[in-house]
Amino acid sequence: MSTGQLSVIAGCGRNQTSFTGPAANLNLNTGSIAGGRNQGVAVGPDGDIYVAATHAQVVGRIDAPSKWRQRDLPSALTASPHVLWWKVISTINTPLQTLTATTVDGQEAVRWQSPTVPANAWIYTVAAALPGATLHATATLRGKGTVFLNQNNGVKDFDSSTVTLSDTPQTLSVTTTAAVAGGNLTEFQVRTPVAETGVDVTLWNLAIDQSAVTGLSYPVAGAFNTPGYSGDRSHAKDAQLNFPGGVAVGRDGSVYIADTYNNRVRRVDPSGRIDTIAGTGAAGHGNDVSAGRGALLDHPTGVAVAADGTVYIADTYNNRICRVNARNGQLRVIAGTGTAGYSGDGGPATAAHLDHPGSVAVGPSGQVYIADTYNNRVRVISPDGTITTVAGTGTAGYNGDGGPANAAALHTPQGVAIDGAGNLYIADTLNHRVRAVTTGGTITTVAGTGVFGTKSRLGPATSAQLTEPLGVAVTSGGSDLYIVGGDQALLWVTGLSL
Repeated sequence: MSTGQLSVIAGCGRNQTSFTGPAANLNLNTGSIAGGRNQGVAVGPDGDIYVAATHAQVVGRIDAPSKWRQRDLPSALTASPHVLWWKVISTINTPLQTLTATTVDGQEAVRWQSPTVPANAWIYTVAAALPGATLHATATLRGKGTVFLNQNNGVKDFDSSTVTLSDTPQTLSVTTTAAVAGGNLTEFQVRTPVAETGVDVTLWNLAIDQSAVTGLSYPVAGAFNTPGYSGDRSHAKDAQLNFPGGVAVGRDGSVYIADTYNNRVRRVDPSGRIDTIAGTGAAGHGNDVSAGRGALLDHPTGVAVAADGTVYIADTYNNRICRVNARNGQLRVIAGTGTAGYSGDGGPATAAHLDHPGSVAVGPSGQVYIADTYNNRVRVISPDGTITTVAGTGTAGYNGDGGPANAAALHTPQGVAIDGAGNLYIADTLNHRVRAVTTGGTITTVAGTGVFGTKSRLGPATSAQLTEPLGVAVTSGGSDLYIVGGDQALLWVTGLSL
């Protein structure tokens, strides 16, 4: 097994609140309902990434990594760097140091004066950097004293060259990469390397430019922050969704959305038009076989599509899995009795009990995998309709890595995905991990430490903290894994092999 490398590719931006522009600047934590949980993620046939930003009520698309390039992002300065945004740090004479507002050639400037300063005194302002972005800071200075520019990226310091100031303006610059943590703040500083007397520094023309290797993002469906139901048979980008959960993409590029609170599953065709393929909008439990548009669903949260266009639905509150025929639109229950519980392994899936299944995935040989969430298991329906447990013991917990998956403990798994070889990936939600089960049945952790949080999100995936992962998607080759969950970030694990 090769440990993958994890990074943040979207969701922690500041001012881009829907799927337009560079993905690195996306802010997926701006839903009108606090929390920013994103439940669905999928990979399209061309490698593009689809995300259901659940609390923002939209589904969007992000370029595949093969299309990424260096792109400019908004400035790291959130406001004009006037005097109120600056502070002094010094071990002595801090009360004697002054910061005053001034102008230079009509431009806003800051003047730092002190009769004496020790070595390593500084003034600073705080910039809001995007995770992983390249920061290039420049400033023009004049006055008296020996100084350099410093930029702290949240982990370490980066310095410019040191200059002795005079009345002649000098421009200094420093470049760094922002540390990877949501809402990261970086300090931009003017420092004195040695003790000084009569320091008098005027600074203006401050700029902190940002750029990152990233893809573009595009809207697919939903009106931002406007939950509701509207838009069938019209443009998906103008339609309303109501807390979209799972998302799946067919071979022809059609996008399927579990429109959870609308009790529907909807399809966006390749031309961008949306329609309902299952559900009436009323929550309920209907017949085991019915026309898809006339069927009753109850808070469906997961959706998958097979190579032939057959759609599978995790009908969560009905405790069952449904299948929609691609040719005639007929909906049929293929697992679950409608009553929450656990039973039925080794027998027909239609006689088994499930407990709030959270998602569904289709394997390369037609197997249907189910995140049987409240049973703390992942189960599979074979092509002959028999159901068995492939991971989890039914007891909530964490253990079993390196051993048989059906002897390992899971904790409220919400998401499942399958790669082209048949390896299974599980969003082990309350264990704050993503786990993988090989075709031989061995389970291991591929992302997350088990600690809820956002630390260490640039490096080995098994050293990174996750926050209740809810959705997981994988490329056919299994080398690229995408994770969404309880915070706003879209995470990418690359270089993974089992």
